[in-house]
Amino acid sequence: MEPAAISQLGPYQIRGILGRGGMGVVYQAYDPRLDREVAIKVLPSDLARDDNVRQRFTSEARNAARLQHVNVLPVFDVGEHDGVPYLVMQMVRGGELAAMMAAQGPQRPAQAVPLLRQIAAAIDHAHARGVVHRDIKPENVLLGDNGEPLLTDFGLARAAAEASRGLTRTGMIMGTPDYMSPEQAAGGTVDYRTDLYSFGVLTYRILTGALPFVAESIISMAMKHVSEPPPDARTICPDLPAGVASSLQVMMAKDPAQRYPSAGAF
Repeated sequence: MEPAAISQLGPYQIRGILGRGGMGVVYQAYDPRLDREVAIKVLPSDLARDDNVRQRFTSEARNAARLQHVNVLPVFDVGEHDGVPYLVMQMVRGGELAAMMAAQGPQRPAQAVPLLRQIAAAIDHAHARGVVHRDIKPENVLLGDNGEPLLTDFGLARAAAEASRGLTRTGMIMGTPDYMSPEQAAGGTVDYRTDLYSFGVLTYRILTGALPFVAESIISMAMKHVSEPPPDARTICPDLPAGVASSLQVMMAKDPAQRYPSAGAF
């Protein structure tokens, strides 16, 4: 199913492409039944050929649809077109957090805390309902009309992980390893605490403008997350309060049991 060839997905009229990524194409669409614009994410055709992945995608989409929080991007519908599943979400036009970070550079804690509190609330809301994101990163945080963060793409990383057992696409499990927890990078048991680590990395980048680890390959990056302690954030931002720097170290602990108990606690 080529993006350019699509004009209709179920009842939705396709009006353009909003973006492409390792987990599919996102379309701008119109829902004539409710007279509203929506965004539709379509799973890549190579993933969609795997029955297990399609089932996982649909299951995780239903889990995401159960989340009702001001900082979680609403999921309206899930369906299939020619055997390829798609996810219908609220349309937002504020762009990704990643773009805002690139434009504004590092933020002081007082600037960052209001934004981080909202992301943390969304993460904790999901965890309280048994939903683990598994791919917390700036590209999965959209900005609403008033600049509020909206966490999105719940469960897509898990669908990709199911497919990766039979695929060889580089970086398929997560799309990017930059925010991957040690247990996820090592292929170990993953629970809600993997999101806490990734949120710690995201916070590190917001406050310093840099990632804690830099590597030339996916494997090298994964190994750094598994085995190397994260550098003190004050080596990049010397004026960062010591308490903030130490809190980041706790959140990015290699042992999940040593991290804060929740994103809100952090």
